[in-house]
Amino acid sequence: MTDSEEIKMQLPVCDIPKISLNNLSKGSITWDNARKIGKNAASIINRKRFLRQRLGPVEEAEVARVFERAVLNSSSVLCSMLWGIGTKLTCGHPEKAALHQLMLLEAAVRNEWSAGLKISMVFADVHARVNKISEKTIGTYFKRVKALLEDFVMLNTELVLLSDLWSAENKTMEDITPRIAILDKLNMKSSLLFITKNAAKRYHGEDIYKGALEYIATRLIDKEVLTHHYPNSLHLTYNNPKTMSFVQPNTPVLYVWSIHQGVSRAPWFSENEENS
Repeated sequence: MTDSEEIKMQLPVCDIPKISLNNLSKGSITWDNARKIGKNAASIINRKRFLRQRLGPVEEAEVARVFERAVLNSSSVLCSMLWGIGTKLTCGHPEKAALHQLMLLEAAVRNEWSAGLKISMVFADVHARVNKISEKTIGTYFKRVKALLEDFVMLNTELVLLSDLWSAENKTMEDITPRIAILDKLNMKSSLLFITKNAAKRYHGEDIYKGALEYIATRLIDKEVLTHHYPNSLHLTYNNPKTMSFVQPNTPVLYVWSIHQGVSRAPWFSENEENS
């Protein structure tokens, strides 16, 4: 039995009547249908069990509109999500638990819209290079994440490289340094302190402050790339909304829990129980 099959037995069943692709014949999906599904799906997502930061009325309406478009196109709702890289070489409990949490969210959505979510996991190899992580570590961890996602067959995902998205948008690592020059114009003192503190643990170069600035510049490029590559989508993130909202793409953002409700630390930085 795969991890996803075991988890399926634990997934809750919501009592909201499901509207499926099968009982909405082609051409029968009306704006009223789409609005109802969008409103209900957004309400389902906007719960403490799924989100670190609940959506306000405007944000919930934006999420509903993303669902409306997907319903009218009889398609899954596309979500983007950055998946980072630390220094470990295997996937353990944190990664499996994080995927389990995403399955709980996806299962709840499917009870309203059977096409559910399609999550594009964007493997942040660019971030790892900025943090001076070795190519061997990047390549090995990518293979482990790919294998784990393949095991979670109940979760509709694809794994793509952030560097490939950058290339598609004509962005390169050489674009990072010029961005640093404009950071002074941003009111981000608290964010810089937060990121510099993290860089002390995660940056493997000599100048931690420079590493923090490079990371911020990188995330601002990510913002442009993800906004352009994933229009009409949702963005899922484990980031802290108080310090990292300014680097999120210009699409509706869901600040989701990671390992379980109440925890948002990135699984790729969490202790790997299989290596402990």
